Amino acid sequence: MTRLTIIVPIVITLVFLMLCLTFGSIGEALLIIINVPLALIGGILGLFMVGEYLSVPAAVGFIALFGIAVQNGVVLVSCINQLRTEGVEIKEAIITGSLQRLRPVLMTATTTVLGLVASAFVKRHRFRSSKAVSCGGGIWSDICDFAYAFCNSGLLPMVCCQNN
Repeated sequence: MTRLTIIVPIVITLVFLMLCLTFGSIGEALLIIINVPLALIGGILGLFMVGEYLSVPAAVGFIALFGIAVQNGVVLVSCINQLRTEGVEIKEAIITGSLQRLRPVLMTATTTVLGLVASAFVKRHRFRSSKAVSCGGGIWSDICDFAYAFCNSGLLPMVCCQNN
């Protein structure tokens, strides 16, 4: 566990740097990486719901959850960027992009949750905590991601698609 407290921040920093290089914007990278703390909150809620504590399997679940959260953010920002390059106004691009990506992201989350929910509530399952983290964190991260995009459509133009 001690190694994870060192490795996880380093990995998140490296992912942030790769996002900066990929999108060419610190604002867009921040917009995507903000999904990680949101997923963390959901993962903790998931652990609380099943009565588990932070353990090595839970940490593995958090690592997988962070990857899914970043992937969903990349999908959403990429879709918004694509709409912006097609000439769509920023607020319309945010709403349209969020609606276009809502179903694929929710389908991914739903299949993950349905596959893991049964074993997350079984008392004697060895990796129960990692499944609870993935279920709770995935759902919470997706809800927060799309709520953030819709509610802050006035803030998003300042950080998203600065060069368009």
